[in-house]
Parts: sequence; structure tokens; C-alpha cells
Amino acid sequence: MDLDAQLRESLGRDYTIERELGPGGMARVFVASEVALGRRVVIKVLPPEMASVVLSERFRREISLAAQLRHPHIIPVLTAGGTNELLYYTMPFVEGETLRARLDRNDAIPLRGGIRMVREIADALAYAHSHGVVHRDIKPDNILIENGHAVVADFGVAKALASATGTEPASGPVTAAGVVMGTAAYMSPEQAAADPATDHRADIYALGVVAYEIFSGALPFKGSSYQMIVAHMVEQPQPLQVRCPQLPPALAELVMQLLAKNPDDRPQSAADVAARLDGVFASLEGVPATTGSQQILNSGLAPGVPRSQAMPRLRRAAVAAGALVVLALGYAGYKLSHTVKGTSSASEPAGAAAALQANSIAVLPFVNTSGDEENKHFSDGLTDELISALGQVRGLKVAARTSVFALSGKGLGARAIADTLGVAKVIDGSARRAGKRLKVTAELVNAADNTVLWSQTFDREMVDVFAVQEEIARAIVGALNVRLTEDEGARLGNRPTTDLEAYDLYLKGRFSWTKRTREGMEAALTYFQSAVERDPKFALSYAGISDVYVAMSNFNYIPTSQALASAQIAADRALEIDSSLTEARASKGYVLASRGDYQESENEFRRAIQLNPSYPSAHHFYTLLLMIEGRLDDATTQNRLTVSLDPLSVSGNATRGIILCERGSYADARRELGKALPLGSGNILAPFYLGTLEAASGHYAEALSYLDRAVVIAPGFHGLKAALAYTYSHVGRRAESDDILKKLRDAASDDRGRVDLALTEAVMGDMNRAYTILAKPAKWDMPTLIELRTDPLLAGFRADRRYPKLLATIGLPN
Repeated sequence: MDLDAQLRESLGRDYTIERELGPGGMARVFVASEVALGRRVVIKVLPPEMASVVLSERFRREISLAAQLRHPHIIPVLTAGGTNELLYYTMPFVEGETLRARLDRNDAIPLRGGIRMVREIADALAYAHSHGVVHRDIKPDNILIENGHAVVADFGVAKALASATGTEPASGPVTAAGVVMGTAAYMSPEQAAADPATDHRADIYALGVVAYEIFSGALPFKGSSYQMIVAHMVEQPQPLQVRCPQLPPALAELVMQLLAKNPDDRPQSAADVAARLDGVFASLEGVPATTGSQQILNSGLAPGVPRSQAMPRLRRAAVAAGALVVLALGYAGYKLSHTVKGTSSASEPAGAAAALQANSIAVLPFVNTSGDEENKHFSDGLTDELISALGQVRGLKVAARTSVFALSGKGLGARAIADTLGVAKVIDGSARRAGKRLKVTAELVNAADNTVLWSQTFDREMVDVFAVQEEIARAIVGALNVRLTEDEGARLGNRPTTDLEAYDLYLKGRFSWTKRTREGMEAALTYFQSAVERDPKFALSYAGISDVYVAMSNFNYIPTSQALASAQIAADRALEIDSSLTEARASKGYVLASRGDYQESENEFRRAIQLNPSYPSAHHFYTLLLMIEGRLDDATTQNRLTVSLDPLSVSGNATRGIILCERGSYADARRELGKALPLGSGNILAPFYLGTLEAASGHYAEALSYLDRAVVIAPGFHGLKAALAYTYSHVGRRAESDDILKKLRDAASDDRGRVDLALTEAVMGDMNRAYTILAKPAKWDMPTLIELRTDPLLAGFRADRRYPKLLATIGLPN
């Protein structure tokens, strides 16, 4: 029996079906006449695969609360009925169209009409929330326009479905039946992250998305459903003030506050939103009614803009208007970034803060115009070298390579990129290498108005590559009116090698290194070693070798002691040749911390940061040192600096969660790590710590899903075997757990192996055995010290009375 026949049989003589309106989200929608009362109603029928997992009686019981709602801007649910094979609910029929249909027609909504519409939706939400009903699926499809006014449908339906399918409290945005509870394009970060604490503020976020779409004509994020879910969790939309500069500032600011990642940073009630919209409406005297993308086009033709600049500005504005601004500071990280800025502005003179902001830049990846993909390492290398050179100028803040390259190829305009990275200006360019000739074009763009501040083309012999790099760097510094110190000027003029083939090998090494995979690291090591064979005084290549060995020790790709010894040899050799190399000093600081020389390690990190304040790895490594010393406030400060320089850094964002693990704030840590998880599939930190958090909370199936992912990334990562042994023992896989312990006991013949075994014994609950093992000499390093301080599964070990004495033997404060 088809669905129409099933529905008619279930309805009996109570309703006469007139026609099908078409699909409505997860339901099919019919218009019918209710025979007894002579009124027209809408009947929404769940698909069979959904109805089969919904407990119909529970669904009807849960939806009864929503049926009590009576408000001029709410379409109430009238009835719910059917069987477990066919489930439906009814609502009054409304003459009009959905907001979705209006938006899809590109029929511009006048400014005042848009404000009134958002205000009416907010009023409906305020009423429902006051009666304990949260919508959970606010979107244009559920908002109808009746006689010019907004009315909201489907209140309480998502909640009733979640409860009736056994997925309440939130276990994720998808039920066991595979049907999304909520719509990806409008889903709040906490709803997307399946946060059990999700409350009415999820509706406030969704209202912000709807408002953003009404006033700009576009969604804040684009892409597949999965991409949009991730975007809501971790990305920042292009500010509405930028997309629609003629909107009243108070309105644009309110919409962006509705879209705050952290629920605490949004208006806390829909009633407050309605009141603020009343204030905006009252201030509209003299404000044009136009909204949306037309304002963006108008802004490109502002008075005084030369014709030569108008079309490029229009193109950039158009790109920005439709752009997906990927990943800024992460779900709930927006508050953190504003806290940092607020602290900075409170402690610095206003003029100094403004100058620092004005001199913040991002060097975009130079486009390879050689027509040969083999030369991409050269154009990327030129970008890297400029980032490094400009980062050494203390008057500049330079966005990190990781975040800049993550935005490459996204079709973003200068303004969108600058807003995402928190900079005021961008450097764009191209590089072409053909035989012995080199052609480089570069320009410096002020992101606020897309004005080109400086541009130049260099057509030189390849032998002049370092001179070209220096000229570009000096020209940019000059255009920004930054005064170089004598040391900074000398460093800009440094020539790292006279051997162009060695330099090309070095660039290939850096290109491979940035892949951050084991294969990429091994290839990078080969290139760097080949470069120093050609030029034994090529300090940058020695620094590259040191970087590779540090990473290999961190992920345990090769024995830790061997990797750290090789890293120190390479760092020392680099510094013998050039004592100003930030990269080498940061790597050496990491090695010294792993060897227990904490004061010298800190000295190296401070010197590295002094040489290049914009080098994020120095701040990140320094954060790790502060964590193992228990200096968590200082660690948090350094981590903020890391993320401000490199907002798309997986390690930086994950470390924010790991610091919270060390503080014992496990719920907050889980949230932060969940934000970092989508940033990079090849980084182990987020899945490992999420796995240990879930295991420590007794959620063993969830723990294994994360730990299995971690095993694929780096099977030798410190602490991973202990976490697996613990989790296996709690899911009935005792043989596998015992096998891990046996192998660790067999391998505990050296000082380093004893640490791994002791911490695993502690995780398994045998504290006496763990402390007995550690009574003998043991060899610690940075990863195991971080594990000791932060791993949630070692909380009991840290609570033991013997723990302070152990820290003292390692040279750490309690």
C-alpha cells in the first residue's frame, strides 16, 4: 500500500485530503479539510523509515506540550496520530508562502520589513521558551509569511521526535534512523557537537542564521551538510557589517552576537533580542531600506574610488559576498579571542594597540604561474620565506603559514581572509620560474577598502632570488611605515646559501615537511640532508633537520632518545652558523625541556620569540613547557598567542583543551577538543585526548572510536597503548589488554621503557607497581611529561600522596 492510501486509511472520515504541497524537510505535506469543523489543515507525514523507529504514543505525549502554545506568531500543532508504520501531525493551514520561497525568489526584503520579521520570530521564541518549549529547527522552511507577518511552524516537533526515538538527551544531530534532528545550515555549534547541555539558546543561534540570510541574501556558511555542521562548530562567518556595510551598526552587531559560538556570548533570551530589535527599529530615521548584496556592490563604487580600482574592488566584494570563510577561532573560541583583545587594549595605550592592528598582515600563497606543478614548491617556498622574514620585524604581526595556506583556493577576497585571520592587510602575488629566469609579482592590499598600497613586478635572473625576497620585504615594511632596527635590517639582508641547488632542495624539504605525515617527514629529512651535503654551512637546512626529528620524537616514529639526540645536534649546528635562527632555537628549547633542563629551555623559547614574535611554534613549545611546570595561567597566555597567530592550527586549538584537562575541567576540555577535531585529520592530539576523556567517563564505545582513529595516525604515540589497554579491559577484550601489558613489560629494560610501563600500570589501577617502577632511574621527555600532567586516565595517579615526591625527582613543582 502506497503512502497516500495508508494516510487515507489512517485518517478515516475525519479528514478529506485535497492535495499534496510537496516535501517539507523530513516530512511529506498535504492540505486537507477537517470534516467536523470545516477548516483546512496541513498534515505532515513522517517517512516510513522514520516512523518505524518512533514510539507513536510517546511522540503524541511529547508533542502535547507544544500543542498548548497559543501565540499570534506561532502555528500550533493541533493533533498527532497514526501507527508505528505511519505517523503524522496536523497544523492549521496558513495562506501565504514560506520565507524559504521568498528568499529563493531573490525578492529583496525591505530593511524595516526584515527587522519586523526577525522581531516577530524572536517574540514567538520568547513565548515558547517561557513555556518550556524549544524549537530546535528554526529555518526559513518553518517560517511562513501570512499577510506580511512571520509565523513559525513545527514548535516542539524535533524535541518530540528525539524523545520518541530514544535519542534524548542529545546524542548527536542524527538519530538511529539516520534522520537529521535539526538542519545543518541552521544548526547551533552545541547542537552540532551533540552537547547534552544544549538549551533554548540554540534557537537564538538559528535565529541569527535566519537574520543573516534575510539581511545579506546568503547563508553564513556553504557546502555539504557535513561541511556546514563543521563550519558552525569551528568557523567564523564573514561579519555582517562587512557584507552589508549600510546596515545599521546596532543591527549588524546584534546578528553577529546571535551567531556567537559560545552560548554564553549570545543574548540570553529571545525577549532580549526582541527588545534590542525594537531599539534598532526606533533609530531607523534616514536609513536606506536596501539590504543584502546590492549594498556590497554599491560599496565598490563609493565616491572617490578611481575607476582603475572600482572593478577589482567589485570583483573582490562579489567573492567576499559568496565566500565560505573557513575556520577562525573555533566553536566557543570567539569569546576567548575577545578576552585576549580586551586584555591587550586595557594594558596598552589606545594608539599602540591601533598601530599594532594596522601592522598585522598575512602573506597569501604566491600563485605558481610556471605552468609546471613541479615548481609549486618554489612558489610556496617564496611565501614561507617572506612570512619568516617579516615575522622577524617586531613592529609586525604576521599570520602563520598553517592558517594562511588553509585558506588557499577557497575563492576568498582580501577582506574575508583578513577577517578570518585577524589581520589588517594581505600580501598577494605570483611567481614564475623558467630556466634561469624568475618573475615575481607582489602587492600589498589594505583589507578594509581593498586599496593596493604597493605593488611591483620583478623580472630577474634566478641567482637574484634572495635579492628579490629582500626587496619585497623591505618595500612592505616601508609601505607600513615600520622602522627597522639595525639587527632586523641585517637579518632581512641575510643570504642563507650561495648554492641555488641546495636552496631548491631546502624548499622541497619544507614543502614535504608541511604535509605533517610520516612519509612527508621522511622525504623532508632526505631533502634537508641533501641540501647540507651540498652546502655544509646552510643553517636553515640544519634547522629543518632539527624540526623533523622533534616531530618524529613527539609522534614516536623513531626511538625518542635517538630522535632528540639528532634534533639537538642539528639545532646546535644551525645556531653555530646563524645564532639568529628562531626555528633552531625553538627546536633546541624543546629538546632541553625533554632532558629536564627547564630553565635553559625557557631561555631558548624566550630568545626565539624575541627574534621572531610571529613564529607560532615557539609559542606552542613554550606553552608545553609551562604546562609540565604547572604554570597554567602562563600556559594559557602563550596558547592564546599561538592561536591568535595561527587560528587554524590543530595543535594550538587542541592544546587549549589539554590545558583544561590539566585543570581538571573535563567538560570544558571535551568541548574544546571537539572543536579542534575537524581541523586536521592527521593530528593525533584531539582524538587521543577525546578518547581518554570518554574512557575516564566510562563511555568505552565512544572512547574506542577516538582511540582507533588515533592508532591510524600515530600508533606509537605516548599514552596510546595505556589508554587502549584500559579501554579494552572494560569492553570485554581482556586478552588484548593483557597483550599490551605483556609487550610493555618485555620492553621495559631501559629507562625510557620503564616510564611507559609505569604510566600504563597506573592507568590500569596498580599505583604501587607504578611507583615502584618509577623509584628506579627513568627517562622522561616532553610527550610523557605532558601525559603525566594532563592524561585524564592518570587522575588517580596524580592524587596519590607519592606524586609530589615523584615530581621533585623530575625537577618539577607540585
